[in-house]
Amino acid sequence: MFSRMWTFSKMPDDLNLSSVEALELNDAECPDDIGVNAEEDDYDPPLPYDYREQWAENPVEWALSYADDLIRRFECGPDFYRSLDSAIIEQWLFEDYPDLRETLSIDGAMNAFRIGLVQRCRMHQAAAMLASMFVDVPIGAVRPVDSLIAACEEFFPGWLSIIMTEPRWKWSATLPGPIAELRRNWPERESLRAHDSGRRVPYSRRSDWLCIDAMDDGQHGVTAYLLEGPTFPASMRWCTRERCALAVHAPAGATVESLAGWDGVALAVSGDGQQASLDLSFGLGTLSLSATEHGAVLLRFRNRVPVVYMLEGEHLLVEYEWNPIAFGREYLRLARETRVVSGVADLPPHLTGRLREDTIRIDRIWPAKLKTFQDGDDDSIPF
Repeated sequence: MFSRMWTFSKMPDDLNLSSVEALELNDAECPDDIGVNAEEDDYDPPLPYDYREQWAENPVEWALSYADDLIRRFECGPDFYRSLDSAIIEQWLFEDYPDLRETLSIDGAMNAFRIGLVQRCRMHQAAAMLASMFVDVPIGAVRPVDSLIAACEEFFPGWLSIIMTEPRWKWSATLPGPIAELRRNWPERESLRAHDSGRRVPYSRRSDWLCIDAMDDGQHGVTAYLLEGPTFPASMRWCTRERCALAVHAPAGATVESLAGWDGVALAVSGDGQQASLDLSFGLGTLSLSATEHGAVLLRFRNRVPVVYMLEGEHLLVEYEWNPIAFGREYLRLARETRVVSGVADLPPHLTGRLREDTIRIDRIWPAKLKTFQDGDDDSIPF
């Protein structure tokens, strides 16, 4: 074996061969017709990746681990944990992995998963309550109600007493992981908001994202088109973590500056007289839509409402503030239950805003149809 390896390692110069002789030697030692040993060289090509293999061993534990990731990915502060709802986390999980629902049902594990998910949510709420006791940022707090106090003792035994009675320097370096993670994330997020630019709407500009059929549908008012995640161009997927987005034809004269201004969501009165109702206003009145008519669509967004504005010569992706767990469902409830009298809604001032003359008010939301192109029409493909 060693002599054969030595022979192949020799170079033509070592054997004092001409280049022609070296080629002839190579042909002699490496024939074109190489025999195959069916037993030793049997090869099965790799199968397409099946994500179901991830949870094959323990689907319940895999689902709970992914639920933890969803909570960490979309949390936005104490308000999120105060209203954390296991039913919404379950909905997000099965939206991302629809086959997992069937797997858990077939294995008879759905009940175990749901019990475990409720426990995971209680653990995260307990961690948020403990973090709220010593993280000094202007973002509210998770109040220490009896059920959460019990959860603190269940998941982080002794830590409530430690945080309340002992100096911080004694325990700050030994915090349990979930609490330490919030202590790091919350101040970092608030430090960015402390800048003047921290309350501006995140946005991205492209010239070739989308090409949608029927952008001018002849209807009165503004039509928004609902884009599903699988239809997102690859470059757009890097700009949002949401699974759907709205596309709107921007009005004449609209600019990046006018569409991507200050962030903020509020309830605002739309219309007058008997026709008055409450809209959700995004971007301090840049965009609005009926909170009662489009509530189901709004609940599909997890932490932002991505809107693709179709401008002349370019597309602008704007992500407006929104979180159904932290405050979105409460806004929708108030919109359903609050009466508008003489153009005024009986709501706290910090929840209300005003529509402007140039507010883009969405009247309807339709499924988006991306334009299709003929083979060979590569220059026309928008992404």
